[in-house]
Amino acid sequence: MNTHGSEWYLSQRMRVEHTELFNQLFSQFRISGSNIIREDIIFFILDIFNSYQNTFPLLINCLYSYTSKVESIIYTNISYNWHVKDIACLLHISTSLLKKKLREENTSFCRIKNQIRMRMAVDMLEKSNRSIDNIARECGYNDTSHFICIFKKYFSFPPGKYKNRISNSSELIHE
Repeated sequence: MNTHGSEWYLSQRMRVEHTELFNQLFSQFRISGSNIIREDIIFFILDIFNSYQNTFPLLINCLYSYTSKVESIIYTNISYNWHVKDIACLLHISTSLLKKKLREENTSFCRIKNQIRMRMAVDMLEKSNRSIDNIARECGYNDTSHFICIFKKYFSFPPGKYKNRISNSSELIHE
């Protein structure tokens, strides 16, 4: 990407103008109660910006909280080993500013990432027959024992025991 000259300046100016446009439209969403209009506008905007590169960070910047922004990005690829610098880069802010904004919202990047991974793990344990190793990998953990440790910290028992409880309770329901 050319980071010098008028081409770079114009792309930055367009980014600012597009962000302002999105912010105005999304503020109208809060005022307007019509979901049909909301969906039409969203699809229209997505269609317009479909040809632009790096549209996703622009859309994410219109979300209300940094927690929501981080969650949205992580959900795009849960199995990826996200780092705070990756998210900050996608949001076009510094790592320290992102950490500060999350602290202001009484959370942290690690807490958000772990919560998302744990939600996903529980969902997989409840709805699939995948192994614990497989679930750990799909939730972004390279080390199954670390996954088990985090899971146990969240739910007070390991994922295998959780899975057994789920299967035992479903057997009781079907009897």
